[in-house]
Amino acid sequence: PHLAARALLDTQELETWLETMRSSGVNHVLLLAGDNDEPAGIFSSSLDVLLTGLLQKHGIQQVDVVAHPEGSSRMRDPVAEVLRKVSWAQEHDIRMDIVTQVCFDVNAVSTLCRQLRKVGVINCIRVGLPGLATPVRSW
Repeated sequence: PHLAARALLDTQELETWLETMRSSGVNHVLLLAGDNDEPAGIFSSSLDVLLTGLLQKHGIQQVDVVAHPEGSSRMRDPVAEVLRKVSWAQEHDIRMDIVTQVCFDVNAVSTLCRQLRKVGVINCIRVGLPGLATPVRSW
């Protein structure tokens, strides 16, 4: 399952979700910030959720995070953002893979991967591929 940080109201709501996941045997989540223009509550980023310590408290052993090959209006430096999350995972002995946003620009994906490797990120990077889609004609 995935957790969207910006959709959560507070730590109590996060704990409720995590308790439900734990009781269902979930120990692996995809954590993302979410698309809300404004956070619904106290979390403005996925790093905010990581820093609560609640994921590991509730038995989460792997947290995958999102990387943005084409950048994000909410991130000043997408590579630095991923590096902070990877560092957190290493410090807390949590497995972490990186999943890219769907991107049609192979050069942007390649550049992001090279940048992450250059700063020492050795985690698995899973490239988000577009699924089947029907082209829309504008004429």
